[in-house]
Amino acid sequence: MDDLAQLIRNTHFSVGEAAFATVGSFWKDIVAFYQNHRIYLITEGSADLYLRGKKVRLQAGNLYFIPAYSVVTADCQVFLSHYFIHFIADKGLSNLFDSLRFDMVTKEQPGDEQLFQSMVDNIKIQPPTVSSILSLNGTLQLLLSRFFQNAEFVTNDIFRFSDIIAFIDNHITEQISVADMAKIANLNETYFTHAFNKIIGITPIQYVINKKINYAMTLLNSGGHLVRDVAYQLGFKDEFYFSRLFKKKTGISPSKFMQSDKM
Repeated sequence: MDDLAQLIRNTHFSVGEAAFATVGSFWKDIVAFYQNHRIYLITEGSADLYLRGKKVRLQAGNLYFIPAYSVVTADCQVFLSHYFIHFIADKGLSNLFDSLRFDMVTKEQPGDEQLFQSMVDNIKIQPPTVSSILSLNGTLQLLLSRFFQNAEFVTNDIFRFSDIIAFIDNHITEQISVADMAKIANLNETYFTHAFNKIIGITPIQYVINKKINYAMTLLNSGGHLVRDVAYQLGFKDEFYFSRLFKKKTGISPSKFMQSDKM
């Protein structure tokens, strides 16, 4: 079994929300960076979804897989009716999506709308039952299989840095230096930085910053956190520097992000 198949086999998926919505021009204000992965089934209308580095045209008859934190904004000129599913996956897989080549769009198949509606119905069962949980997660994995039929890593060298990525996740609230990471990799700082940049696509420090901003979104989205407290919790000594960095990475300020709903 190859590395990706083994990773998928050991990954736990969990549905957080499933619903149907019709959106318009206001969608651009509520669709941005979000901590959960999403699957859309478009039933009517169209819209453009702007992700980091690409534009995706959403239109009826297609399913779309949208990785967490990837959406920058949207452009919906008229309306878009769609089912959406929010779900989480273990960090091991989520951390590697940027290095994974997979199909983001797949054609709707007969019965798909019924599958999405069943998830909407099951998510409403509160408290959840064993049956509703199994149905939700089973249907999710069935839908996900459509996007991963031809999935592969751009390079398997990504696994060289699995310990580093785990270290960053486990110490995200601390200040992490290149020296810390190079020591774990048992490499000198210059070679480690070059190798990490070549394989991951960004420098180690930029990767750490991106992960901190992602975690900041999780904290801000959960409510009950002041921007100042989140900045300090993530090891930023200056609240205003954190706010500028957050806006640079996401396009909106931390305070505006807290006011957003996600669909």
